[in-house]
Amino acid sequence: MNQALPPKVGRSRAGRSGSKNSKSRAAQVAKKHGGFTQTMQVLIGVGLGLGLLLGLFAGFTVHGNFLRFDDMNDNFRLFAAASCGLLGGAGLAAAIVFLPAAFAPGDWVLHSPLGRQFLQLSGVKGAGSFRAVAMVIGILGLVAAVFAIVMTQAT
Repeated sequence: MNQALPPKVGRSRAGRSGSKNSKSRAAQVAKKHGGFTQTMQVLIGVGLGLGLLLGLFAGFTVHGNFLRFDDMNDNFRLFAAASCGLLGGAGLAAAIVFLPAAFAPGDWVLHSPLGRQFLQLSGVKGAGSFRAVAMVIGILGLVAAVFAIVMTQAT
C-alpha cells in the first residue's frame, strides 16, 4: 500500500535525509562565502574597538566640557557624559557591523553559522527582512555616532 503513493507524499527518497542535506548545504555556503564570513568577523572586531574608542572619547570630552559649569549637578554631568559615550560607541559599532551585513548574500545569512546568529539576534526569519532590519540598525547607529561627535563639539 505504501508503494502506491507518489514519492512526494509520505516518503523521502532513499539516501537524502534532511540533516545530511542541511550539513552539506552549510558546507557549500561556508566554502562559497568564506571570505565574507572572515570579513564580517574582522568588521565585528573593528566595530567594537572603534565603538569603544569613540565612546570613551565622547564621554570624557563631554564630561570635561561640562566641568566649566559650576552650577551643574555632578550626577547630571556624569549621566550626560556616560549616555553620550554609550550612545556614540554603540552607534558606531552598530553602523560598522550592520551596514555591511545588510548587503550579505542571502544564502550566507540563512545557512552560515554567523549569518544564522545574526538572524537570531535580529529576531527575523528570512534574508529579506534581515536586510531591512540591518539597514535600519546601521542607519540609526550612524546617526547616533554622528550625534555623539556633534555633542563633543557643541558642549
